[in-house]
Amino acid sequence: MAHPTSITGGIGVIWNSYNLRDLMALMNIIPQSVKSGQNIDMGSSSRSLTPETRKMLQQIADEFHERFKCIVIQSRTKINPNDESLFDGQVMTATKAQTAGLIDSIGYVDDAINVARHLTKAPGARAVMYHRRNDPAHSPYAISASVSPMAPWLPAAFPGLDRSRLPTFLYLWQPEPTLDNR
Repeated sequence: MAHPTSITGGIGVIWNSYNLRDLMALMNIIPQSVKSGQNIDMGSSSRSLTPETRKMLQQIADEFHERFKCIVIQSRTKINPNDESLFDGQVMTATKAQTAGLIDSIGYVDDAINVARHLTKAPGARAVMYHRRNDPAHSPYAISASVSPMAPWLPAAFPGLDRSRLPTFLYLWQPEPTLDNR
């Protein structure tokens, strides 16, 4: 089930990596890595990706993407597995996702809870929300930012710092933080 205004899809894999070498140089931060293997720090933010590293990371992304596609095809039996546009990373509205077979229905949190109650034959079941201490999100509709541990030392408007682990492969669509108007 998806909310009527959900952005759905984005079946793809992305490796977010930033070259912070020049920014670090401005702050007189000079990386001094001691490493046990040539590739242990591939994707490091302290330098550009080499062509070899880019190729290795691309192979990983392609392998993960193929696995992701297989899982979607197995799980979502109403989709057309030959429709490559479903697997190119594009996103779509909930209505289009339902037409494509990526979701079963459109509704709200209460609707999803009611469906879960029905499917589990547990009419008295209720949703429980876990959250961290001092987390401002206290309802199923609230969102908590995922803040990088480096955030206190880096500029607040730097793209991508709300992602807790940089770099990482993501199986989801997340708008860039620069779109956030809070």
